[in-house]
Amino acid sequence: MMNKFNWCKNMFLQAVVIISLLLLCACSKPIDQQEGWTKWRGPSGDGTIRDEAFNPSFINNKDNIKWRTTVGSGYSGLCVSNNRVYTMGKKNDSGAFIDVVYCIDSKNGKIVWTYEYTLMREYPYAGPRAMPVVDGDRLFTLSADGDLTALDVHSGEKIWDRNIPYSENLPISIYGITGSPVIEKGVIYLNIGGGIALNADTGKTIWKGKFAPTGYATPVLLDYKGTRAVMFFTGNMLRLLNAADGKIIASSDWINEQGINAADPLIVEDGNVLVSTSYRSDGSGMYDFSSGSFEEKWVRSGISTHFSSLIKHDELVYGIHGDTNARGRCEFTCLDPLSGEVVWSSRTSLYGSLIKVNNTIIYLNENGQLYTVEPSREGFKVSSSLNALYGRANSWVAPSYWKGHLYLRSNSGEVVCVKAI
Repeated sequence: MMNKFNWCKNMFLQAVVIISLLLLCACSKPIDQQEGWTKWRGPSGDGTIRDEAFNPSFINNKDNIKWRTTVGSGYSGLCVSNNRVYTMGKKNDSGAFIDVVYCIDSKNGKIVWTYEYTLMREYPYAGPRAMPVVDGDRLFTLSADGDLTALDVHSGEKIWDRNIPYSENLPISIYGITGSPVIEKGVIYLNIGGGIALNADTGKTIWKGKFAPTGYATPVLLDYKGTRAVMFFTGNMLRLLNAADGKIIASSDWINEQGINAADPLIVEDGNVLVSTSYRSDGSGMYDFSSGSFEEKWVRSGISTHFSSLIKHDELVYGIHGDTNARGRCEFTCLDPLSGEVVWSSRTSLYGSLIKVNNTIIYLNENGQLYTVEPSREGFKVSSSLNALYGRANSWVAPSYWKGHLYLRSNSGEVVCVKAI
């Protein structure tokens, strides 16, 4: 009898273990699928994401457009969590310089709450630029004026705010503050005045880097020789700082005629970074910083991208060569980052932005046409397109992706959710 009891007990315990393992496997997700597209360029910070549910053939069915809604005009990216979408837009029906933060239900596109703030002045290409960023229960927004605001993600109530350029006596570039906040372990990094780090709980300054003209790119966090570092593409240089104290690790001039360094630096491999800008004849360059200084490997025309950040796939890099003033002349380009040589280039006519889901590049051109592209050495392999955004204004904002859905917006404030499974 006792043996039979022990046998039943053992079988029961084994069943509990097996069920627990099955539940664990069912609930576990890739590390970059834990929170959402809640920071600029997604969970990995490089415009790429993995999702087994993604189906590239979604592009063939216009019925996959799930909902549309309208927010204020501007260039703020879409921050997406499990059930909410956050973005910002200019309040178009007001004579004052007012921007609005929008919280949208990701299931149906309905506005959940809004928060308004007033700017000191308006900038060319009016409207907010930075993407809101979620960190825990707080949403952090950054205005073109440099107003950094912490909001409660559930209610939209303000927790604290601070104007960084004013309080730190830093000038604002002609097009305003555009780089999004980057947050890690309670510290906010901003590409303002050469780089600055703030306490996420209070907004107080932790350190301020040596002054440089403010750039338009978002900071990039990385590991460097066993320590955490942060890279800033300022208005006139590429700079690598110690994330803990702001001390300069490496710095190299990068100057163009407009002072517009807007696309994020791309870490190609350990100790190597690729930068790309418009408004100079040799618009891209590769630097090795493994020795503690930026050593030039090559600088050439390659991909000169205006503000759309580059995408890496396998050993190649993809991007849009040209700028928003070059309608009819922009090119979808594949580059070998080791040599700087163009592998192939295809005339797309229009500027656009890229992200990558699994092994598929999502390309949104400025007319609101959405494409899926197979990255390959063999040439530009594009699928059929989907007319996703109908607004007359340009679609310059990079797509966001989360849990089988793409989130797109136009500069005029049209927001669209596209099912991609």
